[in-house]
Amino acid sequence: MNAKKLLSFTNARIMLNQPSTISAFFRGGKIEAYREVIRKLLVNLSECKSEEISELLENSKIRSSAVFPKKMAFLRTDSEFTNILMLYYLIRKEKPQLIIETGVWTGKTSWTILQAIADNGSGHLISIDLGVKTSCTSKLPVPEIGGFVPKQLRNYWTLKIGDAAKLVPTLLKECGPIDMFYHDSDHSYEHMKFEFTNAFQYVKNNGIIGSDDINMNKAWMDFSPSLRDHFEIDNLFGYGHK
Repeated sequence: MNAKKLLSFTNARIMLNQPSTISAFFRGGKIEAYREVIRKLLVNLSECKSEEISELLENSKIRSSAVFPKKMAFLRTDSEFTNILMLYYLIRKEKPQLIIETGVWTGKTSWTILQAIADNGSGHLISIDLGVKTSCTSKLPVPEIGGFVPKQLRNYWTLKIGDAAKLVPTLLKECGPIDMFYHDSDHSYEHMKFEFTNAFQYVKNNGIIGSDDINMNKAWMDFSPSLRDHFEIDNLFGYGHK
């Protein structure tokens, strides 16, 4: 991490509020510092009361809520971690037992889902990832796909490596009704609509369909009216109920 990036406003706020992030940076560089931020955020979310989770979930402007965990208040103005908040609260409140996720990469989102499942005491996540460690814009910064996911959470997790375009229909048929589906793989319009429409057939009534990067194209906005309700947060993340 160069000095300009290290001393950015967001990173400076994080380091000042979470000193362990500083030691993590000097111990293992920017990826360890980032891992520590996620860990601290999930620890604080785990300590939230159920009524706090409920109130935050019902407010589409999650980070502006008065009950946002005080220890993590410095993240209120940063959308980098909004999907962590959204997914954690959704899963803690609605307690889905079977979740399918497409797109893993470092495993930040998978870690969040698995931590919420573990805090609920039951549930299972099946994740699909293409398994390619280098993209046109970046290289996987950890040794393995999903490398962020702690070992103690992996009993709740099944990782399938392959093309979501092929695996999603097959997996949905094998699983039967599911409680939640979350898209974070190929963000082309065609693929996003493909995943949403396939998942819609198998998600239970009142189940959840969500998506990362809804600002990439109009796929989410074209699909979301099919849901009973839908919410768009920071123009980046969306979720709704069948």
